[in-house]
Amino acid sequence: MDLSSNHMHYWCSNLAQRQTCILRGSVDPRTNIDDKEDDEESSLEEKIDKFLDTPFFNPNESNNWFANLVKSDYDSAEALYVGIVVVGGVIVSQEMLRIVKYGGITSGGAGGNLF
Repeated sequence: MDLSSNHMHYWCSNLAQRQTCILRGSVDPRTNIDDKEDDEESSLEEKIDKFLDTPFFNPNESNNWFANLVKSDYDSAEALYVGIVVVGGVIVSQEMLRIVKYGGITSGGAGGNLF
């Protein structure tokens, strides 16, 4: 597969793919990527980090029953939260298995054979 040098530079300008390009020998590891692309990626990384660092539940700022339970009895609140997440996951996985085994949501029982 013959690629022009401009196309190869564009393809290798992505930081995630740069290591692959260096291993293939199509990019000199000492070369720098354009500063503009670094700024765009760093600002994107900063936005992602800021989003991931923002708390979505603060019991000190909320005044609902779950926040009060977290403040008064953290272990019970944690067990309740984990129980709800596990039960929800089991229900979703059972429904997905049913859809795969017996067909789609709208089909009347005729459908796929899982086993």
